[in-house]
Amino acid sequence: MNTTTNGAAAEPAAPAEESGEPGRPKPQETTGLDKFQLVLATRPVLRNAALVFCVCLFPVAMALTWFAWFLWLPKVWDWSFAEFTLRSVPGFFGVFFIAFLPIYALIGAFIATAYVVEVYTDEATKKVRLVLERGSSLQSNAEDELAKQDQSGLVPLLRYSRVQLESYYAIGLTQTQRSFRYSIIAMWIGFAVILGGIIIRVVDLDRFGLRPLDTDISTLIIISGAIIEVISALFLWVYRSSVRQLTYFYNRQLYNHSILMSQRIAETMTSADEIKKTIIEKLLDRSWAYEPDTLPSGQSLLSFRSPKG
Repeated sequence: MNTTTNGAAAEPAAPAEESGEPGRPKPQETTGLDKFQLVLATRPVLRNAALVFCVCLFPVAMALTWFAWFLWLPKVWDWSFAEFTLRSVPGFFGVFFIAFLPIYALIGAFIATAYVVEVYTDEATKKVRLVLERGSSLQSNAEDELAKQDQSGLVPLLRYSRVQLESYYAIGLTQTQRSFRYSIIAMWIGFAVILGGIIIRVVDLDRFGLRPLDTDISTLIIISGAIIEVISALFLWVYRSSVRQLTYFYNRQLYNHSILMSQRIAETMTSADEIKKTIIEKLLDRSWAYEPDTLPSGQSLLSFRSPKG
């Protein structure tokens, strides 16, 4: 019985490699929310319409709260627990659903508004980041050229300082956008609460078959809205402080450029040159002290107070 050996004899087939480069993570699947966010980011008209729609959700949620807690809930409670019968079982779930429905409506309105506002801030962040990356790349190329003739080791020190400042700038930019986003949301919520309190206090709800609230409760609603507006003002104060920090970052960048420019000018000085010496002194003779903002107070409002006669 002849046995022949063949180099290309049947060997166990190697498993087929998956498409794509090895070691590279698989791309994440795009969800419906991601697609919707992309549409909002590329179409400003739809983005503005979505923001208006989300803002209108707050008064709708407040109206739903009114109907659920003061109109539907008492009726369902009386229907379910006037007498303990079999209908008390589904009535219990009905009461539970009606009691928590307005809460979820308010949370949904808040999440939707935050989602749309995030699209605005993300678009601005991408533009700023692209400009920052392009400027950082150009600056790195310029530093590489200067480093070839740098004998004092100043360019690597400035490069390290720039990297640290860019990290600081990214943190400050994130804080600024977050403060602005929350201040806008808080202002709209406070406005909706104040508007709802005024409507309850002024409009005759008996015409709509609704039981009006007590006067003290409507006053409490207006005061609550005013407190929310104060909180939004504090968010804006944090936003202003963050903007000042970003301005400080920009000034520090100018200072680094001034140091580099002064170093280049000093290298060309072969003798006592009063003009170049004056230029260097003017470049470095600037105060870079940072003074943080003080907490807002009501002292500026005292000027509007009418003098006592």
